[in-house]
Amino acid sequence: MKVVVITPFLNEEKVLGDLMKSMISQNLKPNKWILVNDGSTDNSENIIKKISSNLNWITLVNLDTKKEERNIGGKIINAFNAGLKVISIDNYDIIMKLDADLILPKNYIKKICDEFINHPSIGICGGICFVKNNNKFKIEYKSNLDHVRGALKAYRKECFIQIGGLINKMGWDSIDEYKARFYNWEVSVIKDLIVHHLKETNVKTGHIRASFKNGVMLYTIRFDIPLLMTNVIKRSFWKPYIIQGGVIFLGYLYALLTREKKIVDKNLGRYIRQYRYSKIVKRFRCPKI
Repeated sequence: MKVVVITPFLNEEKVLGDLMKSMISQNLKPNKWILVNDGSTDNSENIIKKISSNLNWITLVNLDTKKEERNIGGKIINAFNAGLKVISIDNYDIIMKLDADLILPKNYIKKICDEFINHPSIGICGGICFVKNNNKFKIEYKSNLDHVRGALKAYRKECFIQIGGLINKMGWDSIDEYKARFYNWEVSVIKDLIVHHLKETNVKTGHIRASFKNGVMLYTIRFDIPLLMTNVIKRSFWKPYIIQGGVIFLGYLYALLTREKKIVDKNLGRYIRQYRYSKIVKRFRCPKI
């Protein structure tokens, strides 16, 4: 299968070298790797040029985005889409989005390809993010086995086209999976494909701001109040305790009062609610031992 990888980045000089070395060491390399510079002011560009000087399958794209306001999710997807514009999607079987702050195991690309080859019904797949804490690796607290993290998404071309690509809003990495399942594609988290995530999620944006934006997002994808409260309660047990859940509620309330524009239609919104409620029911029927 032919693979294109797109990596948006902004001021990632501390981690880009590690990602590049792990990509170059893959036992099955991608056919094309596009690194999209989203207005970096550090040494990221020079690091890429130095490491990739003799590698024609690596392309650097520089965007002039210094005047753009940064927002969670949207700007990243704008950069990703800029990477898509330099290729013809018809030439590839797998479209992969990888963040810059990852270290891949040597078999990462091959395992992704094997998953798609062996399971034709899978539309989206990826590995699991682990973080290093006190010299020990543990699964990142936001990870679960029903959801492929936005940091390391891989799409079958046919699925990617059918879901209409990626929406440039916060929550894009949930909406893509809801759309895929809506169209009867499967989403696969490869449990033994462990990726080192070098930076904890929301470190740049802050947990409070991210939680508020998350509450707004839940409104825009048509969560109802009971479903919202399950999310609020769950997040209240995440650090900083109580605060995250409360801020999510405030974000949802703000979106409700300001009539924030919905980003999914009624049919998809209904499917999302049904899917989330079914997962809650399943969890209570099959409690963890």
